[in-house]
Amino acid sequence: MGTAFAHCCTMLKTTALDCVLAARRSELRDLRTLVGMVGLVNAVAEFVHRLQGERGLSSLHLARPDTANEQRLRAQRIRVDEAQTSLEREVQGIDLDAPPSGGHGARLLSRLGVAVQTAQALPALRLQVESGGFDVQQSTRAYSHLVTAWLALVFEVADVAGDADVSRQLVALFNLTHTKELVGQERALGSVIWASGQWSEEAAHQIQDLIDSQVRGLSAFRHFASAHAQAQVDDLQGRAQRDDRARLRLLLLQPTGPGDAQAATVGRAWFDACTAHMEQLKALEDMVLHELRGLCRDKGLRLEAEVADLQMLCAAPEPLSSMQALMGLARGAEDPTLLLDRRLEASAARAPEASLGPELARHVMELVQEQAQRLQSVTAELEEARASLQERKVVERAKGLLMAQAGMGEDEAYQALRRRAMQSGQRLVDVAQSLLQRTN
Repeated sequence: MGTAFAHCCTMLKTTALDCVLAARRSELRDLRTLVGMVGLVNAVAEFVHRLQGERGLSSLHLARPDTANEQRLRAQRIRVDEAQTSLEREVQGIDLDAPPSGGHGARLLSRLGVAVQTAQALPALRLQVESGGFDVQQSTRAYSHLVTAWLALVFEVADVAGDADVSRQLVALFNLTHTKELVGQERALGSVIWASGQWSEEAAHQIQDLIDSQVRGLSAFRHFASAHAQAQVDDLQGRAQRDDRARLRLLLLQPTGPGDAQAATVGRAWFDACTAHMEQLKALEDMVLHELRGLCRDKGLRLEAEVADLQMLCAAPEPLSSMQALMGLARGAEDPTLLLDRRLEASAARAPEASLGPELARHVMELVQEQAQRLQSVTAELEEARASLQERKVVERAKGLLMAQAGMGEDEAYQALRRRAMQSGQRLVDVAQSLLQRTN
């Protein structure tokens, strides 16, 4: 009887520790894969930022060609090419046969394929700008599609992250990067208005939509970002309310415009003010990426240490006694009054199969319980982070539906959804979900 109990308890000890060890090893593998994805996100962020600059300078070049704009555009293209080279190195370093786990690897790789394909169109886009084959709006739209393809990749990386803390940081980063893109679109649209010297109600509505979307994006960023990043964005928003961009925005939103000669001067001031704000957002983006890399590094070191400790524990030759296992179960009881430490320790000491001692038994059970609690906590955190991403997916699907069925452009589809939300007093995501359900 005693031998049978000892055998069963040995199996229990091995199974429990091996499962915990396997779980930690799995976390470590996923984290290492995620570190590679963070490197990719960093390269994407740099490429997108420089590409946004090329888009803006291309708009200026097409709107008001002059030597200064042409020289700035050429210099920016060199910076874009440098960032693209770094991005290509990151892409080539991805193991296409071992995508991140969690069931989303295929979707991430598909997004990567689309993004790579759009980047291959950049030389042709530049030729259209140089030859005048594209006007300002066509150029801006083409560059924006390219940027959006790469931002979608950041979205997917955030969605596949299996670590709750890393996932929250990635969701914050995506919202920040997307907000910066909205500022870039506002810069381009405002530049067109200043260059043409013509105001329209439709353009003013588009500017207001971009402003509102920026506010929502920074609010989402603040919700998921670290306390330090929250303080930084609060300071940035406070300064943004008093800068030249805020003053010039008021002119764009009113049905009065400067004369043609003044428009050129004001248009350059607008472009520079928006560019300065985008650089501030990029500095915040770099800070978040630095925090993210530090978070991954610290988690990796902790997991490596835990794996090493568990490997040593698994190598212990002594069997686990039935009384020690029972003591561990009592330790894990929710009611503190049920902890039977002294009596169980005394019983374990008298048991003929006891050899490990009560502390190890307690440690084994605590490891198993800690792993279960960790998974429960991670699941809750991931659900919150992914809920934010899921809402965005719903809105994007509804936009795509309106574009396909009503022949709307992307901006027009978004504005239509937003108007319905305002008229009904519902959230944008609820309007989008309702539209999708009616169609299905």
